[in-house]
Amino acid sequence: MKILLYDVDSVLPNIALMKISTFHKNMGNDVELIRGESKSINIDYKKYDKGYASIIFTKNKKLIESFPWKSGGTGIDIDKKLPNNIEHLMPDYSLYPDNEYSIGFTTRGCVRDCSFALSQRKKDY
Repeated sequence: MKILLYDVDSVLPNIALMKISTFHKNMGNDVELIRGESKSINIDYKKYDKGYASIIFTKNKKLIESFPWKSGGTGIDIDKKLPNNIEHLMPDYSLYPDNEYSIGFTTRGCVRDCSFALSQRKKDY
């Protein structure tokens, strides 16, 4: 099975997509990551059997209007979570070969509270 992971607008490696990649690779599936860099790009969805998109900023929702599969991230729904069997997997760092460090939970949430970002509902982490 051919799996598409679409990182719509992250600058940093996307932990959720990395865990989804591990899940599918463990099942023997081929996984391909496409980085959108907050721009509209053309993707040939017919090349894939299944796909996942992740959006950080709500302003970029329009970039996946025609995306035929599952999407998530703070730009979609801050409360949406990965299933437990995927959440607890080791992230697939091979998706981001230029990344030289483990990011873990250090990038979950932001203290800056910028006007364009989705405000966190829970500040007790």
